Amino acid sequence: MGAGGVEIDVNESRDGSLFVVHDAAYETLDRWISDLSEDALPQVDGINWQRRGLGDAIGAALTDEMVVYLDLKSISRSGVEGILQDWKAPIRAGRVILASSRGEVLSFVAAVEPEAETSFLYYDPQLDLKSLASFVSPTYVHPCFDYLRDPFKSVDEHYVDRARALGFGLVSWSENDLSRAKRLVELGFDFVCTDDLATTADALAPSELKA
Repeated sequence: MGAGGVEIDVNESRDGSLFVVHDAAYETLDRWISDLSEDALPQVDGINWQRRGLGDAIGAALTDEMVVYLDLKSISRSGVEGILQDWKAPIRAGRVILASSRGEVLSFVAAVEPEAETSFLYYDPQLDLKSLASFVSPTYVHPCFDYLRDPFKSVDEHYVDRARALGFGLVSWSENDLSRAKRLVELGFDFVCTDDLATTADALAPSELKA
C-alpha cells in the first residue's frame, strides 16, 4: 500500500518476555503487563500472547524491507539490552529506530549503542526543544499532539525550523485525516504515522508517504 515502515509498541512481562501490544496496563484489571508473568498473560482479556512475540514482528517487517519503529513502553534495562544485542545490525543500519516517551530509556540506548537512531515521544507542546536536546539527544522528536483540537497551532513552520536547527528529524502523531496528513508532509516531517493507510496512501505519492 506504499508504506515504508511500521510502528510496533513494545511491553515486557514480569519474567522478561517482550510482546507487541499497545497498552502497558489492563484497563479491565487495573494491572500492568509488567506485573504478570508470561504464563499469566493468556488468562486475561482473551489475547493470544503467543502470536504477539516481538522477535517475529521485527523479523517479518525487516524481511518486507520495512523500517521498524519500536515504541518502548513498559520495558526493563535488560529488555532494552536484549533488543540492542539481537538486532544490532539493523539498528546500526538505521532500519530499526528505538523510540520512547521515557528519557532514561533513550539515554541508556545512546550509552550502549551510540550508532542507534532514537526518537523521543512527548505530549507537552510547550516543551523547549533545546532542553530536550540536552536531556536525551534523540535523532527524531515525535510530538504526540493529536489530542489537541488543532495540533498545527503548536506544530507549525516555526516548530519545524527549531527542530531542524537542533538537528532533529520529525515523526508525526497518528494522523488519519487526509488534509492533515498532507499538511505534515508540507511541513517536512520525515515520517507520517497513520492508522488508516488506505485513506492516506491514495492521495500521497509513494515518495511522500514515509510510514
